[in-house]
Order: sequence, then structure tokens, then C-alpha cells
Amino acid sequence: MAIKKNTAQKFEASLKDLEEIVRELENSQIDLEDHLKLYEKGIRLIQSCQLSLKEAEQKIQLLSGVDASGQPLLQKFNHESTEGKEQQGLFSVEKDNLPS
Repeated sequence: MAIKKNTAQKFEASLKDLEEIVRELENSQIDLEDHLKLYEKGIRLIQSCQLSLKEAEQKIQLLSGVDASGQPLLQKFNHESTEGKEQQGLFSVEKDNLPS
């Protein structure tokens, strides 16, 4: 199952916006109010990106062979290799790691 192009474009745009926010927070001399607004927007973008990645992961299927009519037999993606990593902080952004 392919990921829709607009979903991928939305993810890429969100990721690009997030990178820009990080650069702006790191390099600019903005006041506290603007800093907090950017931080909040960044958190929303992170959540959006994480949701997009989770949805994409759920759509991944592995080709496991073909049936008698030549049609592919598909099996759901086994996500054991990534299971539990989110709780370990490997697939999430910790608030402590963001600029303050």
C-alpha cells in the first residue's frame, strides 16, 4: 500500500517548518513571547510528524509471496523492531532537549 503523495508532502513541509523553527530559536534574538509561540508551534509540528510516521508505519506491508492466480500475498508489517522505542525516547523529542 503506497502512502498518498499529499501525506508525504505534508510531512516534508512540517519537517521543513520544524527545522526552520529550531534554527530561529537557536540563532535569533527574539523576545520571550515570540519564543514561546515558536516553541508551541514546534511542539504541534512534532506531534503532526509523529502521527504521520505512525500512520505510515501502520500501512507498511511485506510481500510474502503470490497466490495461485499470481496475486501478491501481503502480510502486515511486524513493528517489533521499533516497538517500545518510543517509550525509550528514541522516536520522540524530549522537552529537555529543546531550546529554552
